[in-house]
Amino acid sequence: MACPSSKTSLVQANLHHSETASALLRKWFEVQRTAIALTQEPWVGAGKIKGLNNLKGKLFPNSEHDKPRACIYTTKDICAQPLTDFCSRDIYAVALQYTQERRLVLTSVYMPEEDTPRPHDLGRLVNFCERTGLEVVIATDANSHHPLWGMERPNERGKVLVE
Repeated sequence: MACPSSKTSLVQANLHHSETASALLRKWFEVQRTAIALTQEPWVGAGKIKGLNNLKGKLFPNSEHDKPRACIYTTKDICAQPLTDFCSRDIYAVALQYTQERRLVLTSVYMPEEDTPRPHDLGRLVNFCERTGLEVVIATDANSHHPLWGMERPNERGKVLVE
């Protein structure tokens, strides 16, 4: 298994539960040698993430939930380990070896608009990474609304982000 390198492609995508968006991501993966996707709102049917499950890589959803809203997909050559203590329907985190001596945490997070600004599991993960000296990348659909971003009126997250 390879460590990610500067030649590893990384993408964040909110798929909006779309079959078409999933097909486009799948097509992108078909031409990548080494790649990682941090996705939110994947296309789900019959309780399973669809569209990415037949590629030759690894799909990391939280299998405890029928309709996961966050997942991570890697090509088969990347050795990623799920951090199950920090995974739920709306957050998925994996650790991978970045260099021989450093590990990196990649996290996909979906933040429902009706929830408080930061999910509890995300706060715990950030605290864990700070305590253990791990670097962390967080890809999220934060559902922040503000007129600056074309929304008619802000929500609480939008107010927090621009103040």
